[in-house]
Amino acid sequence: MNYNAMDRTSNMARKLASDIATTNPVVLYEVPTGMSARILSLWISNNHNNAVQLRVFHTRSSESASTSNALLYDTSIAANITTVYDAPILMSPGDKIWIRAASATYVCVTLYGEEA
Repeated sequence: MNYNAMDRTSNMARKLASDIATTNPVVLYEVPTGMSARILSLWISNNHNNAVQLRVFHTRSSESASTSNALLYDTSIAANITTVYDAPILMSPGDKIWIRAASATYVCVTLYGEEA
């Protein structure tokens, strides 16, 4: 008998969220109640002809985005380029990924991972 063990043990990695960063921190992704998540990569696209600074935060359910929980802080995303942040991020129920850019409407962040 042939079977794929991945079908029985975990959910496949997929796009979990994407959004355009604004000048205020906004939640890009929140782990659903009763689940955990493993973020595999963040794809960051800057469609502006100038570099834009980006902040990415990982918070627990009771925290807000601040310097104490920043993953990326005022990281310069070069003009007209896509950057991939591919370090795994392990998340518990209610954990959130927040994004904020120095200029609104130019930077799109797409998050790929798996929920279990």
